[in-house]
Amino acid sequence: MHRKIIVKTDRNTQSSSKKVCIVVPVFKSHIFLSRFFNSLNVKQDCDGFSWSLYFVEDSPESNFDWKSFIRKLRQDNLVFDEIRCIFNNKNRGVTFSRNRAYMSSGADYCVFFDSDDKALPFALELIGREISLMTTKFNVLLLATSAAKDIQKPIVTEDYMALLDDYGKGERLVITRVFPNKKPFFGALRGHELAGLLRFSDKTGGGVKCSNVLVRSYLNDNQYSISKGTALKTRLPYLIRGHLWTGRFLFTRQHFRWSARFLLAALKLIVIRIRGAV
Repeated sequence: MHRKIIVKTDRNTQSSSKKVCIVVPVFKSHIFLSRFFNSLNVKQDCDGFSWSLYFVEDSPESNFDWKSFIRKLRQDNLVFDEIRCIFNNKNRGVTFSRNRAYMSSGADYCVFFDSDDKALPFALELIGREISLMTTKFNVLLLATSAAKDIQKPIVTEDYMALLDDYGKGERLVITRVFPNKKPFFGALRGHELAGLLRFSDKTGGGVKCSNVLVRSYLNDNQYSISKGTALKTRLPYLIRGHLWTGRFLFTRQHFRWSARFLLAALKLIVIRIRGAV
């Protein structure tokens, strides 16, 4: 069975408030959690919003003392109305963990941070402001991060095309509207954010808004990051599957150039994998 640790604060929230859940998967990255929490736990203007914080423990063999940790968060808490930790019964990957928190959040929106991130000053206030600007036409919101390879320009489309127009520009902070029966990511791919968001945007019939508002500092000091070393090699089959799915998805919708780009990327990774096995 899955275990949960729930801490509800004594805050009074109005039923009319937008409920926003901060989702943080954790895989052997416990040393960064206090840094992440402290970067968000700053007094700021959160009127009109009810904030919750969900950790998902994806390294069940860990002996991390979650009970004491969450008790400490409760003592120091300035902004959250609920703090929860959900435990996976085995390592399932970042996208499965994100989906699990999303489906159990009961929120209106979910914001997907990494455990080794650091939020920039007044991040919740800025996130709330951007969410308030979303109309019902949009179900995905991408905010800027400090790790961008290029200037992350505002892009708005009433379908999923903004995801492609922004692709390759660097890491984004993903925010999605919550639908009870629509998951934003492919849990089985253990990553490949783009494939899941394409499907989510298509299935929910909503557009994508990319903002240049910067709220997240993407750090590079986590040795267990899925973008590094052994973890990246292990992830190769899932990246290949994600690229192939994306290529097929775009081909059936007559985006042939985009489709070719992802199918060729999959082929390149297949070659890399074969050479690495020799």
